[in-house]
Amino acid sequence: MPERKKNTVIISDSIDLSNTNILTNAGIKVIYKPEISNELLLMLSHKIQASAVIIRSVRKISKLFIARSCIKVIATASKGTDHIDTLYANKAGVKIINSETGNSDAAAEHTMALILNIYKRINLSDYLVRAGRFTEYDFERHNLRGKSIGILGTGAVGSRVARLAHAFGMKVFCSDINSQVRRSVRRTLKDINFRNADFIFGNCDVVTVHIPLENNYKFVDSRKLSLLRKKSVFINTSRGDVIDEEYLIYLLGKNKIFFAGLDVFSLEPDINKKLFRLKNAVLSNHTAGKTAEAGQSILKDIFMQVKNYVIKTA
Repeated sequence: MPERKKNTVIISDSIDLSNTNILTNAGIKVIYKPEISNELLLMLSHKIQASAVIIRSVRKISKLFIARSCIKVIATASKGTDHIDTLYANKAGVKIINSETGNSDAAAEHTMALILNIYKRINLSDYLVRAGRFTEYDFERHNLRGKSIGILGTGAVGSRVARLAHAFGMKVFCSDINSQVRRSVRRTLKDINFRNADFIFGNCDVVTVHIPLENNYKFVDSRKLSLLRKKSVFINTSRGDVIDEEYLIYLLGKNKIFFAGLDVFSLEPDINKKLFRLKNAVLSNHTAGKTAEAGQSILKDIFMQVKNYVIKTA
């Protein structure tokens, strides 16, 4: 049985290595094996008795992987952890590290970009200019000032959306089941109103979703979606499966709501092709939290957490 090297970390996916000195300066050895298969990762981790592995959200970590692994820390360079079997990891005593706030600014800004794109019809304007139809203006455009926005979930991203929306002169309504989060937001954002989810869906011009997938599978169901008004704009930059995607497609196809902006989908990357036929939807490829600045912020956060945990448990 080889002596356990508690100060060895494997980075198993392609990432920016510019801040790995956070680990190496603390005496932690870093082994970089980008795009290594899970099977080879298991073999390598056993061979060197690695104490932690750093992954990206593109890598799936299953119950079987965890059961066969000697790794006690799995750090993901993302906010979400739905690519990891976290329930089994907890039972197996495996520590899961993620970055709660590293990409929050990016995701909040992307949310506002989708809203602006929809109300200003920027994609359509771009198409008309390129098609030599510069003087065609007979499409609907709107101001954000004076519009009401309902934010479902006011954690790191949702609370930032609230600040940005307030700066645009929007009336901000929020819904969050966590009383501690509500109190925290109220201390810093005075001009927002907390209401229940039904009020948000039934009364706001814009509804934007910022809740985790865990415990929220299809939380935004057909009943809630049916409360949206004909002039409503619906935004989702959280996770595809927190909403009933099929019912949203139905509403859009029947023009029962004005528009949707979606960055996340139920079957990524195999997107429901019905979405491609909709003229009242703006789609982006799960890039809301993926900017250069967010990537650096997430990695610094992850490296610091891994360093502190490895040193603490060494």
